[in-house]
Amino acid sequence: MASAVELAKNSQDLEAQLFAASKYAGEFYEIRGWKVIHGDRKKVHTVQNGMIDGVCSDERFAYIGGVQPNILSKAGRVSLLGGIYLMMSEVTGGSITSVQRAREIGHRVGINLTRHGDEQHGDYGCAMFSLWANGQIPTKYAPNFGTEHIIAHAKTLGVSHHVLPHDHTAEIFTLNFIPGTAAKKTPRNFTHDFWASNILGIKDEAANEIIFATLSRLNDTKRQDEQIQAVEIIA
Repeated sequence: MASAVELAKNSQDLEAQLFAASKYAGEFYEIRGWKVIHGDRKKVHTVQNGMIDGVCSDERFAYIGGVQPNILSKAGRVSLLGGIYLMMSEVTGGSITSVQRAREIGHRVGINLTRHGDEQHGDYGCAMFSLWANGQIPTKYAPNFGTEHIIAHAKTLGVSHHVLPHDHTAEIFTLNFIPGTAAKKTPRNFTHDFWASNILGIKDEAANEIIFATLSRLNDTKRQDEQIQAVEIIA
């Protein structure tokens, strides 16, 4: 079985698709009034071959491993807003059985999709999951079973779960379009690696809509000077 990195690097179609996707993303956020910054390729690192973790975009993953932020995220981890829940919302559906299907598809392409909560909100500490559960963001599929049952089934299947600390500190959302790499996580940036979501069958248009809707909802809970209204595109 080819790893996600091998699949990405061996696909010329994917590279062309990602180039077009980066252009589309810039226009998507500009039209909505967000600032678009073109980031430095030094802000990504190469992902190793083999099974890699697919974690949420949440910037608080930069703190895992200690109180001090781990500025260089470890190799072997890519970011997708919502982790396994993004896969369910756009590819496998919102039922209990779709948890297993999402996990299997991820493993087939070498990505171990995960989920997270936080110290304050427990299993609902993932904003994308909470908003999806309440029908507050545009997705192809809605949960058609109680979210508590989805959480319980994910635990039974052994889906990796992280409990994140602290409040959100991100100031920008980094969108990475370079195949086989991961945007470095820091306490100031959410990250999403589009080549990984492409391999999983998640459409770029849908990913951008969900990212924008989730961040907009988070902004509603913050003061003006704390809101995220900028994306950094690395391509």
